Amino acid sequence: MDETREVTDMDGLEARVEEWVALRRSGRFKEALELYKSQIFPLVQKRIKRKTGETLRSKYYGIMLTVGTSPEPLILTLSAVRPQKVFFLYTEKSERFLSDIVSRVDYLAKGEVIYDRGLVEEARVLDIYDKIRNKWEEWGRGCNGPIGVDNTGGKKSMVSAAAVAAYFLGLDLLYVDSEEYLEDIRAPKPGTEYLAVLPNPLLALGDLRSDRALELFNAGLYDSAHAMLEQLYKELAGREAIIPSRKVEIYRLLAEGYRLWDLFKFTEAIVPLDKAAERLAKFDVDIIDLPVFKKNLGVLHILARESSHRNQDGELDFFSLLQDLELSLHFLADIYANALRRADQGKYDDALIRLYRMIELVGQHRLAKVAGGLDSSKLCWSKVPQDSQQKFMELGARLYGSAPSRLPEAVGPIGSHLLLYCLKDALWHEKDFGDLEALSNMVNFRNHLILVHATNRADRKDFNRFRRFALGFLRRLADLYDLVAENLIAEHTFPRLVLR
Repeated sequence: MDETREVTDMDGLEARVEEWVALRRSGRFKEALELYKSQIFPLVQKRIKRKTGETLRSKYYGIMLTVGTSPEPLILTLSAVRPQKVFFLYTEKSERFLSDIVSRVDYLAKGEVIYDRGLVEEARVLDIYDKIRNKWEEWGRGCNGPIGVDNTGGKKSMVSAAAVAAYFLGLDLLYVDSEEYLEDIRAPKPGTEYLAVLPNPLLALGDLRSDRALELFNAGLYDSAHAMLEQLYKELAGREAIIPSRKVEIYRLLAEGYRLWDLFKFTEAIVPLDKAAERLAKFDVDIIDLPVFKKNLGVLHILARESSHRNQDGELDFFSLLQDLELSLHFLADIYANALRRADQGKYDDALIRLYRMIELVGQHRLAKVAGGLDSSKLCWSKVPQDSQQKFMELGARLYGSAPSRLPEAVGPIGSHLLLYCLKDALWHEKDFGDLEALSNMVNFRNHLILVHATNRADRKDFNRFRRFALGFLRRLADLYDLVAENLIAEHTFPRLVLR
C-alpha cells in the first residue's frame, strides 16, 4: 500500500476516489459515474500501467479479449500490456462497445497496433472455440512471444468457453483484479487494480504429466519419457506450477542422458547427466537413488573413453578398445545390462542379440590379450603355436561338421572361443568339448531368430536360457581379473526415478 499512497500523492487520485465513494453511498450514481469516467478512470489507467512491470507489459505477442457490456476492465488490461496483436471476440450486443475500447487505449487509437475482431454467438461454444483456435494458428506462424486471453467480458458461457480454449492451447488467462474491494458499494476501490495472470491448470498440474513420464522412464521407455518431459519443461518455463520447472528440468536431463546411454551413445550421454548431477547437488530434491546414480555416472565416464580409440575420421579402432581392460569389462557389463532392459520390455529377440554380441566380445577381448594380441577380424596365425593350429582344425571339423580346407583369416564367436580353448586360455580352464558344443548350439539358435536370418521368435524361457549362458562367460572373465561380475552389472543398471 505504500507504493499506492506514493502514486496517489502525485496524481491526486485519492481525493477523487473519496468523492466518488461518497457519491455512491449517497445514491448519486449518475454523478459518481460521470466523475469516474472523466477523472478517475484515466488515472486508474495510468496507475495500472505503472504497476505492471516492463517485463509483463512487453511480454505478449498477442491478446484475445471477449467483449461484454463493461468495457473498462478490457481497457485496463490493454493499458497494462502492449501486445503486437489484438483480437476482439464480440457479439451483436457488445459490438457498440468496441469503438469505446479502441479510442481509450492510446496505441490502438493511434493505429500503432493493428487489431482484428470476430463476431461470435455467445451461446455457441464451438463458435468461440473455432475463432480462438483459428487466430491462435494464424498468429502462431509469426509468433515471437506468448499469447494471452482476457475473458473478463461477456456472459458466463462465453467466458467459460474462452477459458477452456485458452487452457487447452496453453495460453495465459488474464484478468484485472484489485487489492481492495468496497463491500458496501460492491465495487473494487479505484487505483488498487492490477493485472493478474492465472496459471494454466493443464500446465500447473504438470505433476500429473511428469508422473506419467516417470512411469515411462521406469518402464525403460526413455525416449518417450524424454519427449514428454522436454515438452513439459518448455511449457512450464517462467510459469507457476505445482511441480516447479527446476524439478522438471532435472527429470528431463536424466531422461535425455539415460536415453542416449541406452543407445550406447556414451559421450553424448555424459553432457545431460553431468548437468543433472550439478542440479541434484545444488537443489534438495529426492528424485533418484543418488548412490546408484553416482556409480552410473562413474562408469559412463569410463565407457566414454571409447572415443579415444577413434581416429580423426571418427572410425573406431576396435582392436585397441579390446586391449583396454577396464573399458572392455565395462563395455561387456553394459551390453548385458542393456539386454536385461530389453527383456523387461518383452523384446526378447533384441535381448538375445545383445547377449550374443556380449559372448562374442568376451572371446575377442581374450584373444586380444593372449599370444601377443590376436585380432579375430584378421588373424595372425604365426603367433599361434603349431599344435594349437592343428587342434583348431581338428575340433573345428567336429563342431562344424566338415573339415576346413585351411586356417581362416577371421573367426566369429564360435571360432574365437574354439581358438581360446585350443590355446588353453584361462577362460576355458576345466571346460571340455561339450561346452564348445553348447556354445555352438546357442549361436545357432540366435542365427535362426527373425531379426537375423529366419522366422523364429524368442520368448522369456529362451532369453533366460541364453542369459544364464552369457552370465557364465562374464563371471569367468571377471574372475580372471579378481572382479565380481554382479558388481560390474550393478554399476550399469539404470535407477528408477522417484514418483510423488
